[in-house]
Order: sequence, then structure tokens, then C-alpha cells
Amino acid sequence: MSKAFVEFQSVGFTHEGGVSPVFVDVSCQFPRGWTGLVGPNGGGKTTLLELAVGLREPDTGHIVGVGRSHYCPQRDDEPSAAAREICESSEADAYRWRVRLGVDPAWIERWPTLSHGERKRVEVAAALWRAPAILAIDEPTNHLDAAAREALVEALTSYWGVGLIVSHDRDLLDRLCARCAVVEHGRVRLWAGGYSHAMAAARAARDEARRSRERADAVVRRVAAAVSERRREAAAADARRSKRGLARRDADGRSRLDLARVSGKDGRAGRLTAQLAGRLAQAERAAAAIDVRREFAQGIAFEGARTRRDRLLVLPASRLPLGHEKTLEHPTLVVGPTDRLAIEGPNGSGKSTLVRAIVAAYEGPADTLLYVPQEMTAERAGVLVNAARSLPSSRLGELMTLVRRLGSEPDRLLATGRPSPGEARKLLLATGIVRGAAWIVMDEPTNHLDVGSVEALEAALADWPGALLLVSHDHRFLSRLTTARWEVVVRDARRSDLEPRNL
Repeated sequence: MSKAFVEFQSVGFTHEGGVSPVFVDVSCQFPRGWTGLVGPNGGGKTTLLELAVGLREPDTGHIVGVGRSHYCPQRDDEPSAAAREICESSEADAYRWRVRLGVDPAWIERWPTLSHGERKRVEVAAALWRAPAILAIDEPTNHLDAAAREALVEALTSYWGVGLIVSHDRDLLDRLCARCAVVEHGRVRLWAGGYSHAMAAARAARDEARRSRERADAVVRRVAAAVSERRREAAAADARRSKRGLARRDADGRSRLDLARVSGKDGRAGRLTAQLAGRLAQAERAAAAIDVRREFAQGIAFEGARTRRDRLLVLPASRLPLGHEKTLEHPTLVVGPTDRLAIEGPNGSGKSTLVRAIVAAYEGPADTLLYVPQEMTAERAGVLVNAARSLPSSRLGELMTLVRRLGSEPDRLLATGRPSPGEARKLLLATGIVRGAAWIVMDEPTNHLDVGSVEALEAALADWPGALLLVSHDHRFLSRLTTARWEVVVRDARRSDLEPRNL
């Protein structure tokens, strides 16, 4: 048990068809305990998980893993074999994990009707039940309500092996992780502590590297100025010792120049110039060795399309079927052009079904509504990338500027046919902004986004001039951005009610 670990040895990896490597000469070791993987969307966090558990092979280098491994991906369109096994198992341990994470074994037969939060609980319960020596989990708290999230955190805390976890949930990383790995620009760097401690150390290191680079650049400038001065002196010396300006009969002048050459005085300026040039090259190498990553500005400014309509939506009271004889009842819902609404409720209560009904009932121009669903299939994400590639250069530049300001590299995004879920959400959001939407509807808007992107999105939506409808379990996010709440209350196993309330 104590020997479980994963070690990367000079690992390099590039996706098939990729224009730039995901990893370059990465060497690091992940011991027992939880390591949080953080970094920008598309930076390679999911790829690192897949390499660690053997789902991908490195192009160069080696990966050594001691112990059996298990991987829980972000996407949950289909149940894994492990999910089916835990739901069908009669073992006492399987029963214990189902109870601990609130999993109904009947869920496996109606997977398409489950909320994403319910699916996530099944997959994590199955992973912990299998008790692998190496466990890699991608965004485990996505879609989870507060109670389910707390149960999941407690369950993960009991895991004994090598845990690798990708998450934008800062509180989870602080509570769970003994170390964090920053994954960006093809490299992986480990820092001790949870997210807050590790990121403080990483920021301090970046600041010190920036100061060191500034000092090194100042040395380069001083030496370069000295080299320029010496070269001027050498040029002047060359001019003074040249015989071309002397008359053929000026024997005394020619003798003086020959004597200067023999004594070596005429070459002193040139030798000093050569010495300084060597110092300059050394200073330039020292400055270049200090790794200071370029940081791009984040945050976006919205210019929503103006609408003259008094109301964007009037949805008559109705009863929505949720599957398995469950329903959600709601009163007549009205959305104004500047309303800022939050929908809250537990997993499986019908929030996403309600949002889809609202979007379907919208009768305004299609371009004025931006709907970002809770999840996006890989096929849909690929369609978005292809559509972006086909845009005129000026429109594409505008779109990619927004993507960059949301924290992703445009070149990497356009080059891939397989954008990460976070990159796909950013691209969809940027597309809606470019076309001038008047109403933004987002189901779990912070899911799959890295921490910097969440903060950029939060700041941008605070200034959004149009209507806003957000479904989220992130109370901090909602409290800053919304002014009215629609709460889904579960009455019994078959019925949920929507209760509009002002905040």
C-alpha cells in the first residue's frame, strides 16, 4: 500500500493532428494522497489524468505506475462498466457505498433520465467501491447540490491511494489535497498544500521570477550600452591607425602607426569590445533562462443587443414530466428584459428540464437568446470549433479575443478537433456575445471552467445589460449576479414545485 505512486519520466505528448505539444519533457512524481490538478482549460489536465492511468501512451519518456488504476471522466453520457456493476452488486461493500453517496440501484436502468449530479454520484461511488491504488477523477463536484457535494467530499477523504483530481472547486481542493500541480504551457509544477496555499506560493514564485527577469534585463541593457560605446571607440581607433589617409612620402606618420601596432596599444579597444560582447552574450543567456510566462488580460465586456419588448417570455403554468412518473409543477413565469434570475434546487428535482422548457418557449429572434446547457456532447463541441474556423478573419479575431480573455489559448482551441468541455463552453459563450444576445441562459455556468475563468465570467456577468437566468449550486456566484430566485422544492418522490421568491 505504501509503495503506490505514479511517476512521469521526461514525458512528452502531442495529440494526433495537434500543432503543438501538450507536454514537453515532464518529470514529476505523485505519491499517496490527493493531488489537485489546476490550470487553464485546454492546458492538459485531463490528458495528464489519461496518461497517468494508462488510457494514453506518451510520445517520449516513460510513466511508471504502481497499482491498479481507475478513471472517472468529466462526461457521463453513458454509464461506465463500474457504474453498472455497483448498481447490480449484492455485496455488502457495494451497498455501503450506494448508501453513503445516496445512489439508488434502479438508476442504472434509467440513466438518460438522471440528472448529471446523480450520474456523477454513481460513478464516484463505483470508483471508491473498486478501491484502486491509483484513482483519477475529473471535476467530481460538477452538478452536485450542497448535500451531495458534502457527502462526496467526505467519501473522497477516506480514499487511501494515489489520488489525482481535476476541479475548479477551490474549497474542495483546500479540504482534500496535500499538494497541487499547476498544468500549463506544456509543463507540470508541484506545490505543497491545498489550492489557497499552493497558489499563493505559485504567485510568489512568479512575482520573484518577474523581478529576477527585470534585474537580468537591466544588466543586459547596461552591458549592451557598454558594447556599443566600445565599438565606437574601436572604430575611432581603426580610423586613427589607418595609413590610407597618409601621403606616400609621410614616413614619420607611417612609422608611428607601425610602432602602435607592435606595442599592442592600437588593439586594446577591440579586445575590450570582444570581452564585453562575451559578457553581453552571457547576460542574455542568463535572462532567457529565467522562465517568465506571458500573462494575458482576462475578463470580458458585454454589449448586449437592445430589445424593445416589455417581456422576453411568458410561460403559462404547467406540469412538466421528469420521467419515472415524476413531475415538476410551476406557476406562470414572466421574464423581463433586465431580469436577473436564479434557479436553485436539489439534484434530480427538474431544474434542467424547466430551463429547456423556457428556452423552447422563447419566441424572440434566435440570435437574441444565448443558451449554454449543462453539458455539451463532444460532437457538438466539434461543430462549434468547425463553425468558428469558417468565420471571416475579422469575426474570428473578435471571437478568439473573447476566448483568450476567458482564459484559453485560441491557437490550441482552433487546432484541436476535441476541445475540452471548459473550452467548448467558453467558445459557445463567446459566440453568443459576438452575435449580440439580449438574454443569457446558463445551466451550471461554472462547471468545467478553471478558477480564473470562473472569476472572469463572474466579473463580466455582473455588468451584463440584458436578462440573465442562471441555474447553479454555487451560492456565492448566484448571490453576486442575481436579484430574484426561483426555488425548486421536492414535495415527495413524484412531485416537485417551483416557488418564485425575491432575494
